[in-house]
Amino acid sequence: MSDRPARIAQLKAEIAERQAELVRLSLEYAAELAGLSGDERAAFIGLHNNTESGTLGTQMSTVDVSWGAAIAKARRKAKWPFQRALDKAGKSLPEWARERGANVENAKSWLKKPGKGGRPVPRDWAKAIAKEFPAVPAVDESWPNGIRD
Repeated sequence: MSDRPARIAQLKAEIAERQAELVRLSLEYAAELAGLSGDERAAFIGLHNNTESGTLGTQMSTVDVSWGAAIAKARRKAKWPFQRALDKAGKSLPEWARERGANVENAKSWLKKPGKGGRPVPRDWAKAIAKEFPAVPAVDESWPNGIRD
């Protein structure tokens, strides 16, 4: 009977190790499915490798970022205030657009380069974004293609 607490502690440690390995393998697989390069993969996995043991040994992620946002952030450097605001909020552009009923492809075009499919942001959307994200003022300089009326 005296060995029982030691054995339980040993089994809990083994379970925690296997759970950590499962999380690591899951992240590597997700990065592979997303087609991330070596640096992108390292950044993506780095965003999600902070886990702590939760209630009854369950794994809880300490990072509050969606998978889509983590992949988007790993693939690019945010150049425009709206991209930086989305990164800070832990959202990807498609997630943000869907939640607000915006057309995802239209929203993507707001951040594309002129001549590469980029379109100006409609003024109503620019104002709504400025209200939601104060760091993104509703001025032409905040967007690669400006704002249209």
